[in-house]
Amino acid sequence: MSAFIGALLFANMVNMFLNGMFLVQLSNFCGSFLLAEPVFIRVIVFGFSIFDILQTAVMAYVALYACFGSHKSQIFVWLYSTIRLWSIPIYVAAYGFYTFQVQKLTDRWTIPVLIICLLVVQTGGAMLWTIGTAKAGTLVDLATGNDMTMAGTMLCTMGAFMCSLCIMISVIVTFRNSPVRVLPARRGVLRHLQIVSMRVHIPLVVITATDLVAYILFPKSHISTVIAIIVGKVWSNTLLHGLNSRQALRHAPVTATTLNNGIEFVPQWGQTSSSMNDSFTMELTEMGIVGPERSGDESGVPNLEQVRRRKEVAQTSC
Repeated sequence: MSAFIGALLFANMVNMFLNGMFLVQLSNFCGSFLLAEPVFIRVIVFGFSIFDILQTAVMAYVALYACFGSHKSQIFVWLYSTIRLWSIPIYVAAYGFYTFQVQKLTDRWTIPVLIICLLVVQTGGAMLWTIGTAKAGTLVDLATGNDMTMAGTMLCTMGAFMCSLCIMISVIVTFRNSPVRVLPARRGVLRHLQIVSMRVHIPLVVITATDLVAYILFPKSHISTVIAIIVGKVWSNTLLHGLNSRQALRHAPVTATTLNNGIEFVPQWGQTSSSMNDSFTMELTEMGIVGPERSGDESGVPNLEQVRRRKEVAQTSC
């Protein structure tokens, strides 16, 4: 049985590696976006990418412990869970500060109060996880059916549920309160990050809530609960990161294009050719370069075909 649990932990380790690689991939695609941001934002994004990859080493050690047994690895299990959960309030605080400062939210009071409330709840969740981990021990101890172990594991799950739910709420509220006018180079990236965050944390909320129900309905079914939790999270997260990676590859930013009057336009994250043209016309109109009096369009929408022809004529005349 310990070998079986070790195999499940190894699968979870692979899942953590996929998670870290996806974050690195997303960071690479957002490279130009990140370079324009404050240093601490870049540290957060790349730091969490490296952190998830480093977790694979800890998970591998725990998997070996589950297979062969060694009480010395208990400190690694506790350290892993503690660092992982206490990093979430720090991440949300930095995310809230970034949203408040960089995006210049119009609501000056709701967001700070919300962030403080979220930090209080998430700190409580992190404390529950830490206490629960100390009481639960390892998954091998969980398989033996110790009631105190089950109580500790339930505290862990409750803490994870609180943290995931808070992050999901923070993502929804901060983006709903963002101003309409955001820099074109950022708008698409922020929207994509919002979608990714929601894809990650909605399933986490559902999974952890399901875990809590399983603990309540089947308090004595220890090993089946362990299997359901690990397998469910591994497969759901692996599928989730696969979908996100596919979308990131499909909507990777393309090379900047220089158009009329030497203006360089960088397409937004996830733009199609039509949406790129629409955004470009809006940019030109806002700059006063094209408009109803210049495009000849009665509807007031600039004619891109005329802009392209002027560019071709200018190039041939040179």
